Amino acid sequence: MPKSAAPVYGHVITPPRITRGGLRVALMRVALPFLGILTVLDIALWAIARAFGACYGLWCWL
Repeated sequence: MPKSAAPVYGHVITPPRITRGGLRVALMRVALPFLGILTVLDIALWAIARAFGACYGLWCWL
C-alpha cells in the first residue's frame, strides 16, 4: 500500500523509494553472500557424493 505525499514543514515531499544505490547495497550485502554460501554447499555435497560413488544432481536423471 503506497503512501501518499505528505506535507513536512509546509513542503510536500515524495514518499521513500528504492534507489539504484540502495538496490546495489542490498544485492551486495544480502543476495551475493547468500548465493555464494549456497554455491559452496552445493560443491561440498557434490564432492562428498562423488567420493562415495553416488550420483548427485541433474545429470543423474538424464
